[in-house]
Amino acid sequence: MSKEEQHSYEIKYNLITMNIVGIIYLLVIVGILYLMFTNNILTSRFPKSYEFTKYPISIFIVVMLFWFVLHEILHGVFYVIGGAKKENISYGCALEKGIFFCKCNNNITKKNAMLSLMAPFTIIGVITLIISFLIGDYALLILSVFNLNGACADLCVFYFFSKLPNDVLFREVGDTSTFVLTTKEDLTKNKYLGIKSIRLLKEGELPPEKVKKRINITKGSKPILIIFIILIIIYIIFDIVSRI
Repeated sequence: MSKEEQHSYEIKYNLITMNIVGIIYLLVIVGILYLMFTNNILTSRFPKSYEFTKYPISIFIVVMLFWFVLHEILHGVFYVIGGAKKENISYGCALEKGIFFCKCNNNITKKNAMLSLMAPFTIIGVITLIISFLIGDYALLILSVFNLNGACADLCVFYFFSKLPNDVLFREVGDTSTFVLTTKEDLTKNKYLGIKSIRLLKEGELPPEKVKKRINITKGSKPILIIFIILIIIYIIFDIVSRI
């Protein structure tokens, strides 16, 4: 394979590996927070009652759902900042897999892809976690921790990107765990943590840079969303009745 010629590779990451890493990662975060609270390290601003949230639980759940959506919006915003066209960005959810997603079907550089990967982790993970400690807000702390855990796959892919040559171009195609990299280097020589397969694409096999639908909700997600909405409505009704 000539190094002077660019080749495109279909990359699939392993969701099982990502989930295992995510569980370990979450336990580490929770463990650190537990030690901080039990030893009163930077936690003096939090109420001693450990009140979960001053808002109704239904409101918190809706905000948490929005938090996950905001995570994907931030990916999209930074894809566009990195040079992607708005019309080639799509959003969606596959709740049967437990994920929301943002896909960029437009070639962008390695640097810009890594910037987009880290944006939600940093903005509504690390920064909001720091703010939660500054103002002593349990709800914001929990939302931040959920986002930090949800960014586990982003961190794994970020680590994978750090091992790649600088000429790599990135775009997302196919299902929620598939993307394409174009480079002069041979990516099939090495194995990477969390990557299920790397396949060299044949000429003409790469689909065009085009998005069919800007919003994609899988068939498996629809009944889950309906059940979720019904449960929220029932909870709100019971909450209102209990307050009368």
